[in-house]
Amino acid sequence: MTAEIMTYLIEMDVDPKLLQLSLSVPSDDMRYLTASEMRSYRVISGDISNLPNQIATSKAAPTEIPAAGEGTGAKSAEMVPVPATTEQKALAFMTAYHDAWSMENESALQFMDRAYGDVVEFYGKATPKAGVIDEKRRFAMRWPTRAYSVKPGSEHVSCATTCRVDGVVDCHRVLRLRSTDMEGREQGRRRWG
Repeated sequence: MTAEIMTYLIEMDVDPKLLQLSLSVPSDDMRYLTASEMRSYRVISGDISNLPNQIATSKAAPTEIPAAGEGTGAKSAEMVPVPATTEQKALAFMTAYHDAWSMENESALQFMDRAYGDVVEFYGKATPKAGVIDEKRRFAMRWPTRAYSVKPGSEHVSCATTCRVDGVVDCHRVLRLRSTDMEGREQGRRRWG
């Protein structure tokens, strides 16, 4: 089985050293990769600092569909561009937000700085972006290893003037200067406009 896994990792251009790391973790335990480890092992690639701009051209929805009256099996069917819906963009942004917040501090904070507007509704009150970024920086310094993901199927989006995205967020954080791992599930609610 190990040889098959190694072959698969090589086929997917993932560093085979990832298997060595995974085998060092007891079978009844779990270890999360940091964003820098994911890059190092080539599990992910690219620069997340431009993600807010990439959301507008997200591949969250098909960009083309067959023209009306064309069969789905027709090889030469004319394709018509379909813009992603506001709801799809909101979901894509929510995923990008949690992916970015799971990265190392510098990249995560760069994303937040680009993602937030000048004034943010933060814990129920209008707060200047600088105050939100300072709070995020303090949190990131305290919890430098973070992994967040939205539980699939838990998302609910409603858009009018702004979009509200509700969902369940699974999280794992490691407290700096201690060997304390904190895992849990949070109810996540974000409103983007």
